[in-house]
Amino acid sequence: MENKIEPTNEKIAVEGQRESGTDALEVGYGEYLALGGILKKDDYVRVLEEAKDTREIEMTAQAEVMAGAAGFEINDFDKEAVLYGVLRRDTTHDYSHMSNQALFAEALKMSGNKNVDKFIEANPYNFRSK
Repeated sequence: MENKIEPTNEKIAVEGQRESGTDALEVGYGEYLALGGILKKDDYVRVLEEAKDTREIEMTAQAEVMAGAAGFEINDFDKEAVLYGVLRRDTTHDYSHMSNQALFAEALKMSGNKNVDKFIEANPYNFRSK
């Protein structure tokens, strides 16, 4: 699958491609923000780095169910599931105020998944306009 996270010393670019250096990270963060991402750049980089090194992932079934309920699929080691697991268990930042759906939406945005709007539309109570 093209969305798998594999160990490497390179940065993960938003579109699922691996590119070396800071430029790819800058582009990735810009695209993440354009999708409505809310993480600060330092948190964004830290979560991507942790996801790159993650071997055991928790809550992938939960991520799969949320995606399925919105009408698309992800699998255990797809980057969306890995990023969601990293965000959900993150101890350096308190995401307890965010719902599971909101954290999964951040993971979709970080990975550049084009289903993010579909997911948000499928969860209107979690993403109401203020």
